[in-house]
Amino acid sequence: MAYELLRTQPAAAAEAVPAFAGFRPPGRAAAPEDGLWLARTLSEALDVRTQGPLTRLTLRVAGPGDAERW
Repeated sequence: MAYELLRTQPAAAAEAVPAFAGFRPPGRAAAPEDGLWLARTLSEALDVRTQGPLTRLTLRVAGPGDAERW
């Protein structure tokens, strides 16, 4: 299964996703990218793309019958 999440922000508020977001476990203080780490841990693949105010997350999770297709 694949899930796609889109987030848009006004151009003035748009921030780039940190380069290692999702690869480092959360620290002591909460950070906005902590959810990416959890999503990457629970999924087969996580792709993060940003373009201007748009951030697109594509999350792939194994489901029933996936072993036969891969």
